[in-house]
Amino acid sequence: MTTVGAAEDAAIIEQITGLIDQVDGKTAELRDNVTRLSGQLPEPARQQTLTALEDFALELEQLFHALRNMVTHWGSPSALWDAADGWSSRVGGPVSARAGVATSGHLRADDGNWEGTAATAYAQRLELQRAALVAINTPLCESIGSALSALAVGIMTYWASLVYALSALVTGLVGAVAASGTVVGLPAAPVIAVAAVVAAFLAVIAGSVVLSSVASSTNSSLVQALNNNIDFPDGQWPRATDVPS
Repeated sequence: MTTVGAAEDAAIIEQITGLIDQVDGKTAELRDNVTRLSGQLPEPARQQTLTALEDFALELEQLFHALRNMVTHWGSPSALWDAADGWSSRVGGPVSARAGVATSGHLRADDGNWEGTAATAYAQRLELQRAALVAINTPLCESIGSALSALAVGIMTYWASLVYALSALVTGLVGAVAASGTVVGLPAAPVIAVAAVVAAFLAVIAGSVVLSSVASSTNSSLVQALNNNIDFPDGQWPRATDVPS
C-alpha cells in the first residue's frame, strides 16, 4: 500500500465522521416518521413497529459503543510511516555507513600512528564492533520499520472497512426512512434499519479483531527486535578491548 500523509489521514477521518453524522441524521428521520405515523397502525402492528424501533436503538447503541474508542483514538498511519522511514534514514543509514569503515585498514593502528598492546587488542576486537554497528541497521532498524509500516497498513485497512460498513448502513437507513414515510411501509422500516445496523456492527467488530491482531503482532515484532542481543554481549555494546585479568 502506498504511504499517505497527514492530510490523507485527516481526509479519511473526516469521511468516517461524516458518515456517522449521516447515520445520526437518518436515525432521527426514522424516529420522527415512526412517531408521527405509528398511531395510524392497527394493533398489534403498532406495538410491533415500536418494539422493532427499540431494537434498532439498542443495536445502534452497540455499534456506537464499538466505534467510541476508535473515534477518540484514531491512530495515525502517516506518523507511523514517518517513524518507520526515520528508523531507516536517520538511524539505520548513518550507523550502517559507520559500519563500513569499522574494518581493518581504517584504523590508526593500521597506518602506524598507534602501536603497542592496546592497539593490537583493539584491532582484535574490531569485528565485534563492526557486527554491532551492522546489527543496528539489520535487524534492529529494519525490523522496527517493518513493524511500524505493518501497523500503519492495518489502521488504513481498518479505516477502509469502516467506510464500507458505514456507507452500507447509511444506504440501509435511507431505505428504512423511505419505507417509514407511508403507513403501508412503516412496519417494515425498523426491521430494515435493524438488519442494516447489525450488518454494520458485525463488520466493525470483524475489522477491530483484525486490527487488534495486527497491533499484537507489531508489538511482538518490536519486543523481539529490541531483545535481539546476539551482537550485544550481556545486552551491552561490545567492549573495545578485553578487560585485563
